Amino acid sequence: MIKIAAKTLGCKTNQYETEAILSKLSCDDYKIVEFSEKADIFLINTCCVTNKAEAKSRYEIRKIIKNHPTSKIIVTGCYVNLGARFLRKHQNRLQLFINNKKPFISDAIVSDTSIVKEVEKHNYPEIGLDKSIYHSRVPIKVQDGCNFNCAYCILPTVRGIPRSRNPQKVIEQIKKLVSQNVNEIIITGINLGLYGIDLKNYDLQKLIEDITKKTKLRQIRISSLEPMLFDEELITYFAENPKIVPHYHISLQSGCDKTLKSMKRTYKTAEVAKIFSLIKEKIPTAAIGCDVIVGFPSETENDFLATYNFIKDNPVNYLHVFRFSERPGTDASHMKNKVHSKIKKSRMKKLISLGEKKKAKYASSLVDNSVKLQAIAERKYKGNWQAVSDHYIKTQFEGKKISQGEYVKLKPVRYLNQYQILVAKIINDTD
Repeated sequence: MIKIAAKTLGCKTNQYETEAILSKLSCDDYKIVEFSEKADIFLINTCCVTNKAEAKSRYEIRKIIKNHPTSKIIVTGCYVNLGARFLRKHQNRLQLFINNKKPFISDAIVSDTSIVKEVEKHNYPEIGLDKSIYHSRVPIKVQDGCNFNCAYCILPTVRGIPRSRNPQKVIEQIKKLVSQNVNEIIITGINLGLYGIDLKNYDLQKLIEDITKKTKLRQIRISSLEPMLFDEELITYFAENPKIVPHYHISLQSGCDKTLKSMKRTYKTAEVAKIFSLIKEKIPTAAIGCDVIVGFPSETENDFLATYNFIKDNPVNYLHVFRFSERPGTDASHMKNKVHSKIKKSRMKKLISLGEKKKAKYASSLVDNSVKLQAIAERKYKGNWQAVSDHYIKTQFEGKKISQGEYVKLKPVRYLNQYQILVAKIINDTD
């Protein structure tokens, strides 16, 4: 039996694509092992959204080249699309596949070849997930590419133009996963809100309507959306659909209008504040999270304070904070007045601290108001189950008769701030 190990860096889209590749390999011929084990084939799905992501990608590749001299090494993902000199240097040891050729990696593994079909760049690179391997809450990719060309972002270069997956393919895949007892999917894409831009009279809301009507899926989670793609109609629909979990992740990037303009973002903070208000008006207990970049070129201390205060004064419940990372070929790479790394680190630390305080306050409000939670049992830790609740709070609960992937209803009991985990107990429908 051929042993294969995989490492995924970066976003949920990459996670989905790795799992989809592995799901197509026969269980009779291939055994999936941990990346730390010996394997005949190593698959590394890379990322290049930041310098750190690039460095991690190189580290994983170097490690396998050094420690497994006879293994086949397949490298794919955005770092490959970037055409990195490092990869060219090691091309004799590596099989390289750009993003659009990911659908053919499993066939290339089986046939032991590196020759795959050419893919038209305007077509969606269809790659279906036959079975879930790593996740209890399964990411489903429905969209690829972006045409926003934000000043800091390299994704339009490495992921291409926006392309949407055939909705029937999405429905068929979800039906198959539901038959395998999958209870939650995470709808994901490179710029998810652009789903349908290349389809006729069809968009993200219509896709979710079809998933709701045509499958028996229990929970739908929406991954990150851009602020400019939210509107009252979409928020109202999300609020009225009981299958959509009350969790909204918004790509804010900055809470300073001046910085947003420099980033080539096409909205102002007042518009984002209105989105927050609409969400909380429709679903008062909803979790709202944001991505934020600190240290963008020319960001002054006052600009940073504007971001800090905007987040502090608005109903944001958690943060994902990133230091600005210069990407080759982007507009920001040519900008002057770079922010020193020590200042970026300090600002990041302050925002992370604010985010933790806001998360603790939000989690405590769920306890104080006895908000009923839903979750999918994901893993056991020291005898208890852990899961990410529908309100996007890491949750821990007892359940001797619970199985991995099982849907449960929970009552929050207390929030352990030092562990950032919500202790809960299982309840019945009548509780």
